[in-house]
Amino acid sequence: MLDYHVHLFSHDDIAYDEQVTLSAIAQLCSVAKKRNLTEIAITEHLFRFKEAKHFFTKMTEEVSDTQAADFMRDYYDFHATLSLEHYIHILTEAKRRGFPVAIGIEMDFIPGQMDEVNSFLSSFPFDVVLGSVHFIKGHMFDVLDSDLQVSKWNTEGAEKVFRDYLVLLEELMLSGTANVLAHVDLVKVMGRRPSEAALHDFENELVDLVTRKLVTVGEENKENVPPVIGRTVVELSSAGWRKPIGAQYPSSFILKKLFDSGLGITLASDAHEPMSIGYRFNDLWRLAEEIGYKSLARFSDRSGYPYSINKGKI
Repeated sequence: MLDYHVHLFSHDDIAYDEQVTLSAIAQLCSVAKKRNLTEIAITEHLFRFKEAKHFFTKMTEEVSDTQAADFMRDYYDFHATLSLEHYIHILTEAKRRGFPVAIGIEMDFIPGQMDEVNSFLSSFPFDVVLGSVHFIKGHMFDVLDSDLQVSKWNTEGAEKVFRDYLVLLEELMLSGTANVLAHVDLVKVMGRRPSEAALHDFENELVDLVTRKLVTVGEENKENVPPVIGRTVVELSSAGWRKPIGAQYPSSFILKKLFDSGLGITLASDAHEPMSIGYRFNDLWRLAEEIGYKSLARFSDRSGYPYSINKGKI
């Protein structure tokens, strides 16, 4: 099995380069081995790195809500403490020594700057880039411990939040930057739901976007996007079982539609501490297998390859 979404730090931690060590990677690999995982992708958030901070600072300058913009600036000031060069060096050395790791990054979608972000990321030897939508203008909708951010669910309304999320998800896909769409229906994280009719429309539109845009963008824009876009896959994540929604990402309905369209998957714990690595992967794979999946996607140097799962291996 493969866990393709593992972080080095919890959300609340200030990260230091001195903590990004071969010993820390070895600890994660040790936990993974105990859980019958053959490889993990270390995918720290892009906003953790000082070299990328200017992307996020520029984004906050375009947020009209002063209070929300201040919150975001404080958030990125707190988190942007790591050296990406050091991170890459340690993970490259870990791979050289035979650690079962892939060099990854979780790229938080930044509207209007993806050409620059794509160019920036291409200068580093990543195996896999996760693409995710975590904020809608000044609304960091999955920050659960901020009264300001949670209150925006009330002022905006779930239906608008879900609709705006789809717009950004489409832009993320069309940027051609991500190898894996992470927690593709993350917007459900809070457990806030639009009406049943609106939720039904949301899921159908999401499926339409992913299958239509993701499958065809490589053919329509061959000269403008990396060739790997044709092998972009969707993440099946157990992280939602640890959140208020209490469900995996994506929903079973969405996952079945993605399978029917021929899109591959990775498995993901979105672990922010070692003990969450491989979290409920038996349940994840059982769901995937019932739908019809027989393999996962494995990435090296931004190219995807099938990884067969044998019965009884979990």
